[in-house]
Amino acid sequence: MYHHPKDIISVTVMPDIRMLTLIQKITENIGNQCGLAKAEILKTALALEEVFGYCLKMVKQEKHPSRIMITYRQENATLLIIIEHHGPQGLLEKHFMPGKEESFASTTFEAVGLKLAHDCIDDLRYILLHDGTNRFTLTISTPPGSLA
Repeated sequence: MYHHPKDIISVTVMPDIRMLTLIQKITENIGNQCGLAKAEILKTALALEEVFGYCLKMVKQEKHPSRIMITYRQENATLLIIIEHHGPQGLLEKHFMPGKEESFASTTFEAVGLKLAHDCIDDLRYILLHDGTNRFTLTISTPPGSLA
């Protein structure tokens, strides 16, 4: 497993909604270390909850669901939260690929959740890696000079 030099922490969790409590606590702690205001931490946690829930739904479609990995990384004045899984791709990822417009019909619970996630943070992107890994990246601006 490759770790980027700017990674703060990576955690791999079983595909279970109960893991959300742990992820939210980590997000709150990292947000505080990065100097985010309380309101920004809450919006970040909400966005992460929506993306995690979507990824959880995808991996749960498999007979043997894969684990979900969440990595927190700080680059310059930006906090990146990377969520990866090896489950199937859904119908919504294409709307968050680089160069694509995020405007789409929010007609499903999952679509509303991902649109909400996108609107809570600075950016939400998706890419499919060469090895089949599904990767969502949440981008949150942080105050300069926080958490080197």
